[in-house]
Amino acid sequence: MLVLIAGIGLGWAGSIVVAIFDEPERPLILQDLPDQTSEIEAAFSSRLQQEFPPGTPQNSLIGRLSAWGFSFNETEGRLWANYRTPAIVCQESYIVDWQLDASGNITGIDGGFHLSCL
Repeated sequence: MLVLIAGIGLGWAGSIVVAIFDEPERPLILQDLPDQTSEIEAAFSSRLQQEFPPGTPQNSLIGRLSAWGFSFNETEGRLWANYRTPAIVCQESYIVDWQLDASGNITGIDGGFHLSCL
């Protein structure tokens, strides 16, 4: 939870604005990742590889990621997924990229992490 307090002085009259931003709960696969930014990507990739081993149908992956709030994009004919945390100052982006065999089953999956701050 983030609390923002701003005061505005208007002569004798003044006002204080308090805004409370409650971050929604992250999907289970993103909870309790390491605190060190340099370690997040490897931990996220490891979780994805355990959750979606080779042979997992792409439809299962897409269904699960959709339920967790990931959005999907297509680049050069390949799908990939992205989850962005809501943020005021810093936004975290989690990216999922996977490879498929001719039957549409996963042959490999990796996670990426990017932190953007104002």
